Amino acid sequence: MEFQGTSNYKYRIVWNYAFTKVGYKFILMICIIIEIIVFSSIRFTLHLPGLYLVLVCLVNCCFGGFISLTSAYCNFVYGHRIGSKVFGICLITTGCATFAQFGLVLGLSPIITIDGVIYIVLGMAVINFFIILFYKFQGPW
Repeated sequence: MEFQGTSNYKYRIVWNYAFTKVGYKFILMICIIIEIIVFSSIRFTLHLPGLYLVLVCLVNCCFGGFISLTSAYCNFVYGHRIGSKVFGICLITTGCATFAQFGLVLGLSPIITIDGVIYIVLGMAVINFFIILFYKFQGPW
């Protein structure tokens, strides 16, 4: 648990630094590609238990990047006054979605098993990849 939290908060600095150099879309693409690789290879952790720690740290590294970049991007798009409110709404909805996901997984896990959950998350990551690939990250102004 300690490695997960450390990888989450330490890489927030790295992602924010990279955001100033290469831009938001590129960083999101890197994070989504890492997530796709991780969720595609999570089944190998049955045979290599040490790999599980690495993969979980990579996912938390990306999650820290999403959280830190969302605040910076909201301030960039909406300005400092409105951007902080928009980020607050994003953060609250992320928490609500996480609780909803927990409830769905808890309720449906006997039916779809953990492999099904991993495939659902992998499918969502692939869909997000294509959304990010074709979305123009520019304001209407």
